[in-house]
Amino acid sequence: MHRRFCCIPALAIAGGLALVSPAAAQERVNEDVIARIREEGFRRSQVMDFAWVMTDVLGPRLTGSPGLKRAEHWAKARMDSLGLVNTAIEPYGEHGVGWTNEYTSLHLMEPSYQPLIGYPQAFTPGTAGKVSGAARVVMLRSPADFAQYRGKLQGAVVLSTPPEPLTPRFGADATQAAGSYGGVMFMILAVLLIIVTIALVGWPASIYMMSKAGQYRWRLTPDRQAIIVITLSMVVAICIATWRVAMRSGVRALDAMRG
Repeated sequence: MHRRFCCIPALAIAGGLALVSPAAAQERVNEDVIARIREEGFRRSQVMDFAWVMTDVLGPRLTGSPGLKRAEHWAKARMDSLGLVNTAIEPYGEHGVGWTNEYTSLHLMEPSYQPLIGYPQAFTPGTAGKVSGAARVVMLRSPADFAQYRGKLQGAVVLSTPPEPLTPRFGADATQAAGSYGGVMFMILAVLLIIVTIALVGWPASIYMMSKAGQYRWRLTPDRQAIIVITLSMVVAICIATWRVAMRSGVRALDAMRG
């Protein structure tokens, strides 16, 4: 009985080794291929150019719309120019009618005029010209929501997005992390510059004192004295300006990181 139970751990260990062995054999990494991929990505990337064309030039690509067909033909032509072969536009089945937004202009006429920014929802029927009506804000999130508005929206201009409450803003919409850390580094650099300035101020002073004591043969002639004074004045002026700028940048950086 004891020998029978001792076989169970042995079989479990053998099974575990059998499962680990295939995972331990890893595929050899082709460093040359990885280097070529990295070179293409960092030196000849066209991602931003493609993104610009697809967003700003081609625009929306609703299923069955002229924008989708235009994007399909552009993608196929671009792939062909890159050297790909056997490219084709695959059909996706029946979808029904297409839709595109050709022109939309919204204006608030009462109680005072102002232009509005808005877009029609997809597959909204056209108006066949200029129309006017009372504006109604509705909340339609499910088929059950239509019941409360049944018979109440005839001839109305329906706004399906509720107005968003606007509160006063006293801060920036976004902060730049790189600029924040740069301000802190600039403040650290200013501290180091002050230390260097103190060393530069102490060096000629120590030499002058040693020459007075006869321990160092160096004469403080008028021309040398003028050079030292001008140099130290420039260093001190640069240090003060850098310190003031660094303090302001550093404080803003710390506030941004805390916020």
